[in-house]
Amino acid sequence: MISYLRRANVARVQFLLRLHNQLRHPRGLEVQEVPCPLCGAESGFRVRYRPFLRSPLKVVVCGGCSLSFLNPMPTAAFYQRYYNRSYMEGREDNPRTLSYKQQSEAIASFLAPYIPLCRADVPVILEIGAAHGTNLIALRERLPTAQLYEDEINRRWEATYAQHGIRHWEPHLRADFVVLAHVLEHFANPIAAARRVTESLRPGGIVYIEVPHVPRDYGPTVMYHLTHTMYFSKETFLAVTAAGGLENVAIAEGEVLRGVFRAA
Repeated sequence: MISYLRRANVARVQFLLRLHNQLRHPRGLEVQEVPCPLCGAESGFRVRYRPFLRSPLKVVVCGGCSLSFLNPMPTAAFYQRYYNRSYMEGREDNPRTLSYKQQSEAIASFLAPYIPLCRADVPVILEIGAAHGTNLIALRERLPTAQLYEDEINRRWEATYAQHGIRHWEPHLRADFVVLAHVLEHFANPIAAARRVTESLRPGGIVYIEVPHVPRDYGPTVMYHLTHTMYFSKETFLAVTAAGGLENVAIAEGEVLRGVFRAA
């Protein structure tokens, strides 16, 4: 047991060092100035957090709508290369890891009151940014007949998906449940992402979205990450999802924001 904990601690330290280097010196960093993704303002931004003095990246707050976001922001081309090459590097791949299982059970428990609302004999569950698929696997335990789908940019978990019968999402399909767990904050245009989710729902479909909660978690470890373009408070989280056509059904505030939505 002691040797296992020692190895786990060493792995965490190695991952944090690797992450620090990636954040400070990302290879081939390309940035661009962007307007506020929520209200469209092009000025009136206040710097909220600057991760490193030598980095051009800053977390700013919009004076008009109070959304916090990266500006300047890495370009889409840079992010495409980064996600394909470096993102999730050094993280544990085993979907049975205790921390992943606990997170997935928390999501499934939060959604449990809404599962009986699904009338489909074969529910369709889509997770955008599914990673190793633990959230989908946990939801299947509550909906044994469900068909599971992933829409994941990083294809390193193909074998895990095949093992658990998780299929790749096709745009013509529609879902009864859509899950975005720590995904919405990665989009450069979160309103467009929310609209895409709305369009993927069957009538009566339910959406679960979880994001870091900035007011509770203010600090370098949560307040800045190279791939986190958005930094949500409860108010801006609800404003972005509403602009994307989602009506809030329930929300919980804590270390993270957890929301259940349906099409407005």
